[in-house]
Amino acid sequence: MSFITSSFAPILGAVAAARTTALVRGVGRKWSAKQIRGAYWRDLADLAAHPQDSSAHDAHAGRMLDRIAQLAPRVAPGDGREVQIAA
Repeated sequence: MSFITSSFAPILGAVAAARTTALVRGVGRKWSAKQIRGAYWRDLADLAAHPQDSSAHDAHAGRMLDRIAQLAPRVAPGDGREVQIAA
């Protein structure tokens, strides 16, 4: 029985991974960009409503930089392929 179980485990794992990937990839660029922008504005409103010390401002700045880095490729023009520049 152990041999059968260990033989089917990689197959079932591959199927589960393929299904999970299909679910996650179903989200489009526009939707994810909208979610990131919304999180950005909610965080900014929270910071304005509840002033905090400088360490909280540093943490906020780190989150904003991270969100901008996530947002940039999603709102960039083009089809997402890297542009080749001939030197």
